[in-house]
Amino acid sequence: MKTTKNVIGLDLILTSLLLPQLSNAQKTTQKNTTIIISGTSPMHDWEMKSATSTFTGLVAGNAITNVSLTVPVKTLSAEKGKIMEKKAYEALKSDKAPEASV
Repeated sequence: MKTTKNVIGLDLILTSLLLPQLSNAQKTTQKNTTIIISGTSPMHDWEMKSATSTFTGLVAGNAITNVSLTVPVKTLSAEKGKIMEKKAYEALKSDKAPEASV
């Protein structure tokens, strides 16, 4: 019986502390987020960009949780040209998975 009262008391304390934090959280979605992916190979450094990715997350205070970033693979473009893009699309298997997400 004493343990039940302690659990109920602890539950009430945690609820009163956490509930205000949850009510202040805001979901944010940003479409057309620009991302830059940089890398290197034995031949040269490379960079690919996309301006059509989508970012979502839950913002509460200084923390962002439940983060998701989705990029349509074939929107990635390379300064090194079409050959670089073709190799990247093949490596990412864009025909089977048209979007990359984290």
